Amino acid sequence: MNMMKITWAKILLCGFLLLLLPFSTVEAQPAAADSSCMVLIDPAHGGSDTGVKVSKKGVEKDITLAVALALKKQLEESDRKITVCLTRTEDAAVSIDERIRMAEQLKPRALISLHVNGGFGAGASGYEISFPGQQNITKESAEQHMNRSIRLGQRLQKSLEEVFPRKGRGIREAPVPLLSVLHAPSVCVELAFLTNEADRDKIISAKTQKDVVQALAKGIREYLK
Repeated sequence: MNMMKITWAKILLCGFLLLLLPFSTVEAQPAAADSSCMVLIDPAHGGSDTGVKVSKKGVEKDITLAVALALKKQLEESDRKITVCLTRTEDAAVSIDERIRMAEQLKPRALISLHVNGGFGAGASGYEISFPGQQNITKESAEQHMNRSIRLGQRLQKSLEEVFPRKGRGIREAPVPLLSVLHAPSVCVELAFLTNEADRDKIISAKTQKDVVQALAKGIREYLK
């Protein structure tokens, strides 16, 4: 089967899956024919929900979307077996409930929610990865994804360490609304602190974002193996 046929197969299957989602959901990306290689990336915030904002360039919603779009391209170009869906593809508001329903319908192999941190004082810096601990999930059936979420987080942490040496703040349990149902192995990745000047200057740069995308893609590919 040539590349064009493979591409059209993905597009047609995505169209079918999107019919199952609520009409208000922002356009998702094609779902993989082999769901074991499907990844759902969640660029946090969007629209009027800016997330952390410290300047015109330092806006969380813009950074998470830029990284997510580039990560989708990187993953799909590096491995034709991987297909990436996004919870949003533009600067638009998507509710947590819509994002949860998307994860429920698509049943990805992994879900990564991208954020940028803020607060804890100007000295707080670095990246961190969190997963919903047992007390933060609402369905007992979701416990099957707990260990895999930790393994996914470990793979991403190892790769991000190459971009931010000795800046990792660890993998921890945290109440993340999107992950409270846990339809798949899932983690939240806080890429940096916009409230820290050094972190902000680094994460808004095109070079660092490219490095972050490559690191995340590497961690995801290793997890999928």
